[in-house]
Amino acid sequence: MSRRLPPLFLGLLLALTATVGAAQETRYFEALPDLPVMPGLTESEAAGIAFDKPGGRIVTLYATGEAAPEAILGFYQETLPALGWRAVERQAWLREGERLTLEANRDARVRGGETVARFTLAPE
Repeated sequence: MSRRLPPLFLGLLLALTATVGAAQETRYFEALPDLPVMPGLTESEAAGIAFDKPGGRIVTLYATGEAAPEAILGFYQETLPALGWRAVERQAWLREGERLTLEANRDARVRGGETVARFTLAPE
């Protein structure tokens, strides 16, 4: 039995390491590299706009996916505070003089009626 324990232990350790590594893979939006893209959403790079002006950044980003609007909102309600965002409304957060808002709705015009999430960042 003692001869089998090290290979078994090594196999479990490798499986755990692979699982943790996959769970830590986080994608971020191109125009806002500190805003994560929820797993299951795909960034719509061509639809977004970004402006830098003396008063601050103005950015609008879009992502689509099959997740329900409430699931998307729940993900960002849990994730954003850890990134320094303070919730000020159900779908709005503040950080360092910027306001981030999120709107998520099902859209029949998008392939398969997927959910479209729109993120807007603007000076406070």
